[in-house]
Amino acid sequence: MINNLKINQLFTEAFEFYNEQKLEQSKSKYEEIIELDPLNLQSHNNLGLIHKQIGNFDEAIKLFNRAIKIDASYQNAYNNLGIVFLEKGNFYNAIDNFKKLISINSHQFAAYCNLGLCYEKINEAEKAIHAYNMVPSEDKNYLNAQYNLGLLYFKIKQYKKAIKIFKNINFKKSQSYLLKSLYELNDKEKLSKKLDIEIKNKNINALNGSIIYLSKNKFGIRKKNLFCENPLDFIQVIDLNEICDFKDLFVKTSKNIIESDEFKINPQPLLINGVQSANNIFFNKNNNIPKIKKVIDTEIQNYYKKFLRSEEGFLKNWPRNYYIDGWLIKMKSGGNIKPHIHEHGWLSGSIYINVPKKMDLNSGNLVVSLDDKKKEDLENSQNSNFKIINLKTGTLCLFPASLFHYTIPFKSDEDRIVLAFDVIAN
Repeated sequence: MINNLKINQLFTEAFEFYNEQKLEQSKSKYEEIIELDPLNLQSHNNLGLIHKQIGNFDEAIKLFNRAIKIDASYQNAYNNLGIVFLEKGNFYNAIDNFKKLISINSHQFAAYCNLGLCYEKINEAEKAIHAYNMVPSEDKNYLNAQYNLGLLYFKIKQYKKAIKIFKNINFKKSQSYLLKSLYELNDKEKLSKKLDIEIKNKNINALNGSIIYLSKNKFGIRKKNLFCENPLDFIQVIDLNEICDFKDLFVKTSKNIIESDEFKINPQPLLINGVQSANNIFFNKNNNIPKIKKVIDTEIQNYYKKFLRSEEGFLKNWPRNYYIDGWLIKMKSGGNIKPHIHEHGWLSGSIYINVPKKMDLNSGNLVVSLDDKKKEDLENSQNSNFKIINLKTGTLCLFPASLFHYTIPFKSDEDRIVLAFDVIAN
């Protein structure tokens, strides 16, 4: 006989532990509930959410599927299952689950937002646009759907449509993407006025910082950069070979992950002759991942301490709470990545797991810059707008996320492998 009083007590304790982010204690309580009541839907679902949060994606999938087996109409499990598959890079499985959820309840509008993201990942822009447009203005998910739609229009270079959306919402970085859209349309006057508004509102992020460099270079617009006025002065280069057993910790671990059946690829149009991993590398269950993360955490803290007294905005407003999002990149001969910034980052980093032998001076090196154009005269490295970082296996580079960066093509029979990451404010 099920002891409902005991189960209710365990639920209360599990919920309180979860809210306090005491995940192991919460996990233990939900496991106890399932032992008492194996058909308890909510406990399977909530336990799955805990496993998802700590990166145990496979266990989360099992728990959500068990909930669906108990009740094939249980909507939360389909939604959460779809999100896990999306984060794992299994986009078609994610689409299947979001569609099943919508077939059960066509008013689950969050599913349309997630469905749109999946379609974007498989380059089905029209289907993504349709999914976002299915969310009505009176629904709480409307702003998120419109924001995603605006980002998609921006990505496919339909800037006027993006501007129309971003003008009508104030959500996440919508105003920063409005700025970037005005820049892409060469609308100098509106761009200058909008920059003044963003500066007055003290909207500090890497994307705004990068737009101010671009606007100065392209249009001669001079504005105060609240994120970082002189980002080229805040590049840190560390040799991890002097800090740890780099070959055993970083090289072997990265190659094991890349060669595993679980390695999924995320579409990355900026990459030439290369592939990028789909999900946050720090969720990978390889035993060395916590050790790698500890090394990176230490170097991030050292970076902050080194520049602590700076008046630059990204340091004065250093996020109290952040997480690290990381991914692996593998390039073959001729591989490189186009100029870009990491719009959602605060501090960007890259660890060079394998750098093939250089065929010439700058082969495979990293270029960091104040603009989004490749440099014709790389030999003139005294240019105040860019720097070339000479790389070798074991190099760690840290720099403000507002800096554009790209790599110089290389020729080799070896793969060039990089672990890139961002510090992202919570």
